[in-house]
Amino acid sequence: MEQKLRRVDRISSKRLQAEWSHLFVDQEEKRMKIDVGRVDKIPAPSEQNSNNYDSNVDEKNSVDIEMWEASNGDDSVESENNDCEFTDENSEAPVINEWDREDALNFIGSVFLYNKVSKTIGKDIFQISNILKNQPEIQIQDVWKVVDHWSDQETRIYAFCGTCSTVLLDSKKCGNVGCSRYSLSQANVASSKMIVTFSIRKQVEDLLSNGSFDDTLLNRGLKSSSLSSRLCDTPQYKERISECETKYPDYITLLLTMNTDGFRKRGNSRGEVWPVFLAPSDVSMKKSSFEDYRPEIVMMSAIMLTTNKPNDSDFSSIFERLKNEIDDTTKNPIHVLIRNVNYKVRLEIYQCVLDMDASKKIYGYPCWQSYEGCSRCSVRGSRERTKKGSMICWFTQRETVIVFILKNVLNSSSVPKGRSSTSLIDPIILNSRTGREVQEMYNQALPTLLICCERADTWQAAVLFHWLLTRMATSPFLNISDCNFLESLSQVIRNLLGIAYPLLYTMKLHIILDHMVPNIRFEGSPLISSAAPFERLNQSLGRNTDVYTTRSLIDMTTKFMASHRANYYCEKAVAKTGSPVLYRLSLYNESDI
Repeated sequence: MEQKLRRVDRISSKRLQAEWSHLFVDQEEKRMKIDVGRVDKIPAPSEQNSNNYDSNVDEKNSVDIEMWEASNGDDSVESENNDCEFTDENSEAPVINEWDREDALNFIGSVFLYNKVSKTIGKDIFQISNILKNQPEIQIQDVWKVVDHWSDQETRIYAFCGTCSTVLLDSKKCGNVGCSRYSLSQANVASSKMIVTFSIRKQVEDLLSNGSFDDTLLNRGLKSSSLSSRLCDTPQYKERISECETKYPDYITLLLTMNTDGFRKRGNSRGEVWPVFLAPSDVSMKKSSFEDYRPEIVMMSAIMLTTNKPNDSDFSSIFERLKNEIDDTTKNPIHVLIRNVNYKVRLEIYQCVLDMDASKKIYGYPCWQSYEGCSRCSVRGSRERTKKGSMICWFTQRETVIVFILKNVLNSSSVPKGRSSTSLIDPIILNSRTGREVQEMYNQALPTLLICCERADTWQAAVLFHWLLTRMATSPFLNISDCNFLESLSQVIRNLLGIAYPLLYTMKLHIILDHMVPNIRFEGSPLISSAAPFERLNQSLGRNTDVYTTRSLIDMTTKFMASHRANYYCEKAVAKTGSPVLYRLSLYNESDI
């Protein structure tokens, strides 16, 4: 029986070869008979092929007989024989469905869903399709060339070795002979540091030419002062402008606000990004009160990607080109045409806005656990004992007798029995709220809670005075009389907390009471000179950027730098007569501050 089965297998393979040869000959004859007009050029079948064909036919007949003998009428062998048969050449080919509307919708929907395309961006995509119908010669390479041209601000890229921190060559190889990575390519090394710098001069020229500034630059000193509207309307800013006009009478001085702060892009935990932003304060008002901090207005002088803690040499590298270009504008000014008159423009840094964490990384101050850790004065703090150790207190004018009586008053206090305060805070989930939401809750809830207290106490007065101070300092209607009241109120809070609750007199409270409030009549509201608007720029810088190890920094800078020219040219194109599209709808979702 086993011999019969092996024979059947050999017969099946021979039958397949015979069928394949037969099919090949039929297809060859069909191909040769396609051109009827060139029959004379069709070669005759060779003798070898005809002999093979005859032998294959004879072999097929013999195989059929042998298969029938081996099967003995078994249906299984017959089914195997039928499975090996090929489809007849006259049978119909499978019908292929044509591309229809449903297929197009499925494809577009999947692309939109995968790339998280919003409704406004989807409308812009359909407007782009209408443009491509009218301009079919536009290729995708042409679009990327335009974007690269917009982002070109005399960019300089410096990559550093991940081992010895030496600047890499153009071939991304280390030139330090003593380095363990000498002559090795570091194009895809995740631990390497990269610094990208841009020309501030060229960015200012673009802002001056695209209408971001108007003739208000000529009469900035005539406008009345304000403490809460814009930074350029504060008394200190106007005083600085007056000094520049006296020192440089032939120039228009453009004052800039600088900010830098490190952040980690979501999904990329290997490195920290440090951009250096410059915001002009005299731009013309168009859309919002925070026009000065829109991504299309704010300039970027440098950006750094590092996996280690930044040191002094790193900050010197990202600030060096900025300093040289700003100093050069005095010798070689920027020319701008206003009212058909050519004016010379020079640049100058008005202020540097940093949060406490960034200031500590750059300058080493403020230092909370140091006796002389304030970045604005030389006050010496005192160490107070706590339950778990000690901390620095920044109130330095306390009377010894009262201090001895009320010393460590918070340590001796006991937790009142009843409902825990955590049960009242947890349902609100303050850690998931924004700073503005927490501030609004604080403004509304605190007076209500104080009214509900049965008896008055010292801590209630301290909390109420602090609430009143923050409310008035951030008021949009701040004036000189409010500043006088805030100075008196700050002295009351200072003495009350310093005497009764010295542990609450922290570094932040010291900066608010001893530095911010006395200067608020000159510097204006803290809302217009804080680092908060620049935090939004960090979000827009890392938004919609793919997370790569070596390309994420270049992609972020390309998008941010190209936005300056993109909006201007888009508005210019849409404003022309015969424009087939409307203004892009996605602008209002991404650039409004």
